[in-house]
Amino acid sequence: MKRFLAILLVLSLLLVPMAAFAEDEGEAPKAPITTKIPKTLEVINEAVNPELEFTFEFTNGEVIDGTAEAAPDIDPVTVKFGEGSTDISNNDIVLNEAAFKTLGVGRYKYDLQEKASDVLGAVTDERTGEFWVYVTYNAELEDLEVTSYLVLYGENEEKGDSFKNEFRAGSLEVTKTVAGNMGDKTQDFEITITFTKPAEKKVDASVIKVNGEFLGEGVGFDENNTLTINATIKHKEKIVIDNLPYGLTYVVTEKEYDGYDTVIKYEDEENKVIDSKLDKVEVINTKETDVPTGITLDNMPYIILMAVALVGLGAFALRKRAQN
Repeated sequence: MKRFLAILLVLSLLLVPMAAFAEDEGEAPKAPITTKIPKTLEVINEAVNPELEFTFEFTNGEVIDGTAEAAPDIDPVTVKFGEGSTDISNNDIVLNEAAFKTLGVGRYKYDLQEKASDVLGAVTDERTGEFWVYVTYNAELEDLEVTSYLVLYGENEEKGDSFKNEFRAGSLEVTKTVAGNMGDKTQDFEITITFTKPAEKKVDASVIKVNGEFLGEGVGFDENNTLTINATIKHKEKIVIDNLPYGLTYVVTEKEYDGYDTVIKYEDEENKVIDSKLDKVEVINTKETDVPTGITLDNMPYIILMAVALVGLGAFALRKRAQN
């Protein structure tokens, strides 16, 4: 009997610390409940999109069923697209499961709206989604579980399959024509193309291409919201600038050249804005001069002497004929 009590005492001393350790550690937290925001990005005119972020906010939270006084806040979700990519990253709605469980059984409804993008050329989806959170007992009726789902509404309250965004960008083509009998078709002409963006919008200039080459890092719009591109161009050459977001305004100027009249022709003089697949501008340089095609006054004395000689020769011939 004494031996049995000793063994029991030893076991109790060993098990008490183990129980205390287990209590301190607690249960491993469950993975957060997530629902993905369905989203697509379409890039217009085969452009290259910059890095894009679209932020969704949960507003107008309502308690539909349950005893909670208010619906818990849900953090905004920012969906991201990489440069030149339409693949989604970070589109999970992460819920605080514990916070919802403390409220007990209930249903909660939120409006899900996409904030307007501050990137020029990015088009925001203005449709509204309904986001629902359910707190119910599981199948065994032993524990609460949190589930959620999203309903997207479009026009006429029809359900949609995803939030849809676009990145709209076009191109500008500047061509050169040299005209006139003194126009030098082998000469380089210096032109400047100046783009201006709205002050409240962002433009990633690194994805803009000039004749197929990216401007690259370190090039951007200045404090006046302008980007200047300088280039040289000859007769019948062209400069093509791609990946220009819709909404950029532009103006083309050229250095003055002696003897040349310069005309810059825009497709639409009243609308120098990138808003289509391709805008065109033609720079025409004309140089003319008068070319002598007749007799100049410097030769006139010789012509008079020749005429007098011819008249005299003619008179002499007539006189000789009359005497014969």
